[in-house]
Amino acid sequence: MYKNPKEAFAYFGATKKMERSSWAAITPEKDKVIVTIWKHEMKGKGTSQYYDSRELDHVSRVWVDKLGNSERIELLKHARDNLDNVLNVVLLKAIDESMSDPLVDNAYPWSSAKDDHRMKLTFLDEETGDWRAEYLDSVPMK
Repeated sequence: MYKNPKEAFAYFGATKKMERSSWAAITPEKDKVIVTIWKHEMKGKGTSQYYDSRELDHVSRVWVDKLGNSERIELLKHARDNLDNVLNVVLLKAIDESMSDPLVDNAYPWSSAKDDHRMKLTFLDEETGDWRAEYLDSVPMK
């Protein structure tokens, strides 16, 4: 079981650039972009699952100027421009979901018993960092 984001990113062969500030990472080969999503912010079920930062009730724009946001924008642009919008996901489980800036209880690759789930980037605002990703497919675990 994965406990922290570092271990979960390592599953995909990636290391976050900034241990505490990074919200996304890319593999050394630049063939996978991995993003973090809070589990409680994921919407839908099964193949209709998606994430859309514009739909989050508690989101204020204080995160727009943070280092993690500018880095994530660059990585999302890389996925859009070079990887056919495909994203891998590290899900973060919050200790307390009601907090506006929650603490991580644990982190793990988004997967089921034998498959890793991937998402497709469908919207990116390069100015604010707002983004939407929808369930794309499941691929056999590595």
